[in-house]
Amino acid sequence: MIQIIEDRAQWNALLASCCIADFYHSYDFHTLDRKASEKAILFHYKDNGLTVLLPLLLREIEGTPYLDATSVYGYAGPLWCGSFNLEQARRFQQVLQENLKELNIVSLFSRLHPYLPKQRKLLTGMGEIETLGKVVNIDITLSPEEQWSHISNRFRSYINKARRLYKIREGKNQEDLHVFIRLYEDTMRRLEAKPNYFFNKDYYQGLFRNEAFETTVLLAEDPANGKVISGAMFISSGEIVQYHLSGTDSDYMKLHPVKLLIDEMRVRATAQGKRYFNLGGGLGGSEDSLFEFKSRFSKDFRDFEVWKYISNPEVYKSLSVNRLPADCKKDFNTCKHFFPCYRCAHHTP
Repeated sequence: MIQIIEDRAQWNALLASCCIADFYHSYDFHTLDRKASEKAILFHYKDNGLTVLLPLLLREIEGTPYLDATSVYGYAGPLWCGSFNLEQARRFQQVLQENLKELNIVSLFSRLHPYLPKQRKLLTGMGEIETLGKVVNIDITLSPEEQWSHISNRFRSYINKARRLYKIREGKNQEDLHVFIRLYEDTMRRLEAKPNYFFNKDYYQGLFRNEAFETTVLLAEDPANGKVISGAMFISSGEIVQYHLSGTDSDYMKLHPVKLLIDEMRVRATAQGKRYFNLGGGLGGSEDSLFEFKSRFSKDFRDFEVWKYISNPEVYKSLSVNRLPADCKKDFNTCKHFFPCYRCAHHTP
């Protein structure tokens, strides 16, 4: 059977009882990341010795009685308790499909978690799992000396010089948070980032003051003038540390002090006994300059995958065809440009 969980305490208690979970799975992050029109839910499946938790955001499909489901921006996907076999996975898929149709959910899209490979075993045979690219992990189970040896020579030189030049401290108060937000948003404007890389103040506050996971904001100061010149936000949950956001003053880009902050978090996470330090990948999973930057810290790459499932093919086809612009030459059955097809920016509203 499947229950739909919307209560914070029940949601987070279920996460605590399952396998390794990340902050992306939490109720708190779902309420921070969702749009006003979206509803955060947790599918709780329990049957035949298998428990599965699937967090999702539900969205109305404008002008229709239908919904679709997506994941938060990050690494989510299903969680499970204990071990399971293929027969149990198939049963879960069957029951989930039945519930999706009952709820009028046409399609489901979820970004999967690079450090939970059994997600693929649980979902294979239900829709499509597509590999979009790689993410970079720093293996902090290695000795500090081994970790350091895996960082490129050039980056080690930058980090050593930055440690001599700058002072690192942890952001603790609202003033520190506001300084970090300014550095991050100035950096995003300098990079001409898309609007979805800018967040409202409640988002930052919700991450900074949260009891469901641990947020660390590291700041680099120039001792010569006391100016904060770089900041980075890291979020920890269980064995996993995520490099989330960062920004640097444009006058201090030459040494890229954010390298120092990433390395400082590496040192701290190792001392805390963490297992994974995920730096993420390039934009949209591509192996771009951002990915190249992160890969200078480690060559431990993990697949970044997404799961796409059409639960009502007939309605999906109707929505896609009716919203397909005349100049679109792509076949919605095979197009990889966007999923679900009917929400593609090339389509009419």
